[in-house]
Amino acid sequence: FFSFSSTTASLTQLKNANLDGKVHLTPTIDFIKVIVPKKAIVKWDCGDNELHAIQFHPSGSLIATGGSDRKIHIWELNAHYNQVQQVYVLTGNNSTVTAIDFDNENANLILGCSEDFACRVWGLADQRLRHTLTGHGAKVFCAKFVTATL
Repeated sequence: FFSFSSTTASLTQLKNANLDGKVHLTPTIDFIKVIVPKKAIVKWDCGDNELHAIQFHPSGSLIATGGSDRKIHIWELNAHYNQVQQVYVLTGNNSTVTAIDFDNENANLILGCSEDFACRVWGLADQRLRHTLTGHGAKVFCAKFVTATL
């Protein structure tokens, strides 16, 4: 499953993002229609807990998932995109992980939001917690790395 933001990707970029014809993009008057493939390219067991967040690494070879187990799991896709293997587990959240984002400028950083009123930033190379962003007045459901060029 792939999602694209119309503010960050042009129609040409979206057409070029097509993987082996599995995702078909059709331009319409006001938006781009994404047709979901009829069969899954890869499936894997993420555990018994609820899954609330999934994000692809900018390289396309890693996927991060998070949910009610309070952890961010990092999975590696093989070169054919048909097998997935867990490579890291990032801990430190005190409640459900609600959103995940990779830093596009520094692909070594990952951000996780949680229902514990905080966001956390880890380094992927060493799996160490780098920053805890607190002070939110409620559960955090969304956060995003912002590029310096904005």
